[in-house]
Amino acid sequence: MERSGGQFPLIDEPVMRTLIVLLIVATATMSSAVGQDADYVNGALVGIFGSHEKFEAAFETLQAAVEEVDAETVADLAAYPLLVKIDGRLEIGSAADFVASYDRIIPDDIATVIAKQRYGDLIVNQDGVGFGNGQLWLNGVCEDDTCAVWDVKIVAIQRTDE
Repeated sequence: MERSGGQFPLIDEPVMRTLIVLLIVATATMSSAVGQDADYVNGALVGIFGSHEKFEAAFETLQAAVEEVDAETVADLAAYPLLVKIDGRLEIGSAADFVASYDRIIPDDIATVIAKQRYGDLIVNQDGVGFGNGQLWLNGVCEDDTCAVWDVKIVAIQRTDE
């Protein structure tokens, strides 16, 4: 069947309703994948690391410390040696080195990424937990060879546009 003018075939009402429902479902699915929430992130963390509480606590501590420009607290969250890729490569060997180079390690653009990061929008995969487009990564770091005790640490800081 064609419309007057012969350009477009007519779609009967049941088919049109089905297409509209499919479009709505597809749109809802896409938006939930893009705008995930804390429950999604927590579930992904549990699936990969067995728990989410340490990551959530590290996230909150890191954001507060960066907002307050508390270099010591941010330094305590890092695993050493820490490779930083900001205006070249810099290997940080200790918390004292981190504090001494804080402005170079956490420049304004990286601080902004950390401050604006929503917990529900974190990147979660086998590499850990990423902020922004991967500018900062947290991961579980074992305290001994058995990995019976582990903590969440900053394992990478980088500009993603370099």
